[in-house]
Amino acid sequence: MNYHLATFYGETTTGKDELGNDTTQPVHLGDAASRIVKWTSEDVELLGRELTSRTVKLITRAKLLLLSKSRQVEMLGDRYNIVQVSGSIYDRWRILVLERMR
Repeated sequence: MNYHLATFYGETTTGKDELGNDTTQPVHLGDAASRIVKWTSEDVELLGRELTSRTVKLITRAKLLLLSKSRQVEMLGDRYNIVQVSGSIYDRWRILVLERMR
């Protein structure tokens, strides 16, 4: 299996826009070896086609502290929003459900 470096980004507030909403900017939090894997037929059956058709699954060894602060991941030139993080401090790998940014 080939693992690639994934870059994790959080958000920092940079100010307010003219409507009073916070404006944010991505900030680099860290990197970790990761791999995008395919959904299995069991995943599709359990989670549904709607979720698995618009998202990808990423496995990583990144620490939970890094993942809890992250909002986006960049890997192989594509950037994704983090939808879900699975895994505990005792697990060797964490599984992330990602949605591609458009």
